[in-house]
Amino acid sequence: MVANLNIDEAHDNTPDVVLRGVGSFGLVAGVGFYVNDVQVFEGQIARPIDIERIEVLKGPVGTLFGGANVGGAIKYVTKEPTSTWENEASVELGSFSTRNYQAVVSGPISDTVGVRASVYYDSHDGNVYDTVNKFDYGAANDHGARVTVVAAPNESNKIHLCSPRTTTIRVRRTSCTSRPTRIRIHARCRIGSSHPLSGTSAPSPSSWTIRWRRISR
Repeated sequence: MVANLNIDEAHDNTPDVVLRGVGSFGLVAGVGFYVNDVQVFEGQIARPIDIERIEVLKGPVGTLFGGANVGGAIKYVTKEPTSTWENEASVELGSFSTRNYQAVVSGPISDTVGVRASVYYDSHDGNVYDTVNKFDYGAANDHGARVTVVAAPNESNKIHLCSPRTTTIRVRRTSCTSRPTRIRIHARCRIGSSHPLSGTSAPSPSSWTIRWRRISR
């Protein structure tokens, strides 16, 4: 929950953001979106996967992010590679043919380099049927992936490379507030080892964690 922040989705799937009364009005974008301090101009409202945190910076922030961000900036900070090999996977199945899949693989590939890869696929049918025109409102299909590589040649320097890819398709968007009922299953595997990127060590045995929950809105 962020005070004085309002985000709405325009007809072309771009965000209209107003922060403390200043922001996007038509073609004027007063609030910028950033991923690891790199501005993004498309896919801003796509599902943020594998995110460490989201920072909402109230403007004006022209000194740090450019004069166009008079209202502020919204910054996504992605997760970095872990010091141990970890695998995560989650599945959501629900009404309206809801199918949401997500998977993450992370770990060291050498003493000084770590890699993290994540992928997701979200899809659901429309929740309002038009009996006159014979189609459903509100269908959506989102999918994307990200690969992050972090190299730490020494204690004073760290090189961070991130390559995201996101595609969003929304069919005949609706303002109806009904949502699919979903069941979420999450599995996680961790294989312990030590790695200089973090300077810490973990127990050697592998461990599995499986959770599930029902989501109804």
